[in-house]
Amino acid sequence: MTRRRWDPNIKAEVVLQGIKGTPVSILCERYGICPSQYYKWQDKLTTGLPRLFEDGRKARTQADLRRENARLKRLVGELTLALAEHSTR
Repeated sequence: MTRRRWDPNIKAEVVLQGIKGTPVSILCERYGICPSQYYKWQDKLTTGLPRLFEDGRKARTQADLRRENARLKRLVGELTLALAEHSTR
């Protein structure tokens, strides 16, 4: 049996229909999925919702840390080369 790949938008729509009151059994029949699949999608959707309300500071902080890390690595490399050149003189 081949495995189907579901578009994320379809998954979200199916779960939202269930949240709005459509019985899971009807959704499963309509989309050809089993209840366990529906509940996995529902769990994934509901656990990811809090990220929608983040203000982005954490993401910017991660990007800032990556840039700073890259800058420091370049600086360490430059200092290492300078020390190597100085010690060979």
